[in-house]
Amino acid sequence: MISKTRDDNGVMQETSTAILKAFTTHFQKAFQPIDVKEDSLDKVLQSGIRSISPDMNSTLTELITVDEVWKAISQGKPHKASGVDGIGLEFYRSEWDVIKTELVQIMNCMFLKDPLMAQQVKGHLVCIPKKPHPARIKDYRPLTLLNTDYKILVRIIANRLKPILQELIHPQQHCGIKGTSVFAALATISDVIAHAETTNSPLCVISLDFHSAFDRISHRYLEGTLRAYGFDDLFVRRIMGLYRNATSEVQINGFRSNCFPIYSSMRQGCPLSMQLYAICIIPLLQTLEQVLTGIRVGRGKPGTATVAYADDVTVFLTKPDEVQTLQEVLHIYEEATGAEINMDKSRALAISGWEATKNIMNISYHEEIKILGFKLTNRSNISNKEHWCSVISQVRAAAQDAYYRKLSLDMRIRYIHEYLLAKIWYSAQIFPIPTYGVRQLNTAISWYLWRGEIFRVPLSTLQRSRDAGRWNLTNVWAKSRALFIRRLWAQGQCVESVTAAWMAKWNIRTEVQNPPYPGLIPAAFGYIRAYVLDAAYVQNQGNIEPAKTYKKRIYATLQTLSNEVSTIQEMRIIKLWPQTDWELVWKNLLATPVSSSVLMTWYKAIHDIIPTNTRLHRILMSNTDNCTECGHRDTLEHRLIECGEGIRTWNWTRSRIARIMRSSAADIPSERLIRPRFQ
Repeated sequence: MISKTRDDNGVMQETSTAILKAFTTHFQKAFQPIDVKEDSLDKVLQSGIRSISPDMNSTLTELITVDEVWKAISQGKPHKASGVDGIGLEFYRSEWDVIKTELVQIMNCMFLKDPLMAQQVKGHLVCIPKKPHPARIKDYRPLTLLNTDYKILVRIIANRLKPILQELIHPQQHCGIKGTSVFAALATISDVIAHAETTNSPLCVISLDFHSAFDRISHRYLEGTLRAYGFDDLFVRRIMGLYRNATSEVQINGFRSNCFPIYSSMRQGCPLSMQLYAICIIPLLQTLEQVLTGIRVGRGKPGTATVAYADDVTVFLTKPDEVQTLQEVLHIYEEATGAEINMDKSRALAISGWEATKNIMNISYHEEIKILGFKLTNRSNISNKEHWCSVISQVRAAAQDAYYRKLSLDMRIRYIHEYLLAKIWYSAQIFPIPTYGVRQLNTAISWYLWRGEIFRVPLSTLQRSRDAGRWNLTNVWAKSRALFIRRLWAQGQCVESVTAAWMAKWNIRTEVQNPPYPGLIPAAFGYIRAYVLDAAYVQNQGNIEPAKTYKKRIYATLQTLSNEVSTIQEMRIIKLWPQTDWELVWKNLLATPVSSSVLMTWYKAIHDIIPTNTRLHRILMSNTDNCTECGHRDTLEHRLIECGEGIRTWNWTRSRIARIMRSSAADIPSERLIRPRFQ
């Protein structure tokens, strides 16, 4: 619900009709035709673009098969909002056996027909806030809801295009390519900064922000780029046919505007948009790599002048005279595509003697810049520290927000796994988590988990398996390091990466020796030092071992190592009752068909962490160890079965157990309530 917003003229609009009109006017202007300069277009498309082979074209233009259609349907996520026709993906899945023959024919008709019908390319444009409290229309991201049959078709095209893009896309574009990811892009940036810091080489890191990147791509430029790559005419016409009659209607607060044509942009919400944008930005990356020196690591290695992940482009300048070159290249690219550099959001970072007074298109210098969600400074170790401080603060804030929710211990552990700790796994794959960070996170987890309870089960106990009296709580240090080791190992296997060049230099691309010797690695490469220290205890991934299995193996190894180092003590209850078959106790607990809240209450009783007066008096938190109701000694057993309603409840429970076991109630010991070790 959008209650109010400022329109493009700065006027506050507060009624649903006025808000809808303001959004519609804004997007009608945003998607108007973009004039491009043909001479600039020719220059951009002459940047060493490689043509695709006839075999590739043949793959792209052959008739669609039933397997391709089913794969496209299977790839779609369930319960997604439908398009104009109101038919969701679930229909195609549930009725597949009935409609598959006709659906394949429809897909081929849509693929060969030029253009598609107006109803097929019509979309509902909804607006998603970019930040918590949006005040202007520009603070919203337009997302187009498209018909499911349209999305199935473009997903088939995307699947055909994916292996071809690996041959075409520039190696420093890390989006949409199998075998690379956002982590590879971030690792390259970190390596370049560490290299400049270690060699004391002047470097300027520029994070370019494109204003509404996907929305400001001319369809004329898109078509010219596809033809420059040598795509078959049928394929080019099919891609352009997706946009030729495209229209959208804005949907705000349950109201819809009139349809308006889409003359520019790549629709966010279309499964093909990311790949098409990656194709469109290749000429820019190619040109920058040709005219800029870049950072060279190792002999015979090409320089790295750019790193990109979709529209997030980072440029490395090593000489002052490259500033003018960069300006000229970007100016020509803007004229050829309709793209627009957002100077206010672009950032520059000066490293190792680069003069921060050097003007670069009025882009401001900062002591830290944020790239792909990571805060980076001119010192690698400081970047690590600053970033983890920010992440830990976010986890603490999230824990505070959820602190007073009435959740059982089991539900709180689930919340920790699915929300609180989810915030750190992304960061852990680039920056190794410091020891103080693990300590602070564990403190926040314990504080949230127990909500001020006096007696607690230690986190080290909860982190073990359920069959041993624990609750599978994730070990923060072990999982963070497991993700980091797996990511850095995979990066080292990519021979073209900067990380691989550094690892080859220090002879750590294969097995890491044990005991490890990280002394040769400069301090700026602290993350590689951390990798050497931890990877020495883990055998490298096997040729046929899946990545998921490898990560689990690393986690298990590091968790065992963590337990050995911290010398985890035996559980208190095992010391008190050493003759008990605890394996059977935990098995019976987990097999009990009760709610999670009841199960966790029983779990607390078994661990003897219920705050009885006997335990409180022992630590001087109660004046007496007697029960306030009856005056008898207030033990756990007394509270459960000897006082108040506990007597009646236990007698009833004991009689039921006796019936099940075909025994007498007198033969059922009370101990079974707090140590259920029956067979």
